[in-house]
Amino acid sequence: MRISPLPALLLCACASTRDVRSEDADPSTTSLELLKKLDGTWVVVDEHGSPTDQVSNVFRVTAGGSAVEETVFPGTEHEMITLYYVQDGRLQLTHYCMKGNQPHMLAEPTQDGKELEFRCDGTGVVSEDEGHMHHARIRLADDGRLSTRWQFVEAGKETHLAEFELARKTK
Repeated sequence: MRISPLPALLLCACASTRDVRSEDADPSTTSLELLKKLDGTWVVVDEHGSPTDQVSNVFRVTAGGSAVEETVFPGTEHEMITLYYVQDGRLQLTHYCMKGNQPHMLAEPTQDGKELEFRCDGTGVVSEDEGHMHHARIRLADDGRLSTRWQFVEAGKETHLAEFELARKTK
C-alpha cells in the first residue's frame, strides 16, 4: 500500500495489546498500560496483508512511565507527535499536528477491550472550523496488528477519512 501525503497527514495511531475487561482495573490506567506495550516500530501492511519496509509509527514510553509518545512518519516532512496520558482519571491524547494545531482528545468507553476510541473536546484548535483531527478509532486485531480509522474535520464537516493497517516491525 502506498500512502499519499494527504492521508499521511491524517495518521496518528495508538492501540491496546490485551483485553481491558478486568473488573478491578481502572480502565484509563489499564489502557495506558496497554499503550505502553506498543513500544517499538510499526510498519504499513500492503494490500496483500504483508508487512512492508515503510515505517509508519514509533511508540516510546516516556516521562517515568506516565506517558506514551508516538511519532508518526518519523523523519519525513509529515512527521507528527501524539502524546497519550491519564489526567483526571481519563485517558487523553494531544496530537501535535503538521497543520500547526494541537487537538486534544478524550478516550470514550468501548464495549470491546481491543479497541480505543477518542473524540476531540474542542481544545487545542482555534475553532471547530479549523481543520483538525477530530475522531479516532483504533483496534488491535487478533493477529497483533493495528487497524486505525482517523477522521479529519474542517468547517464542522468530515473532509477526510483514513484507514491504515500496521504491523510491528521485526528485526
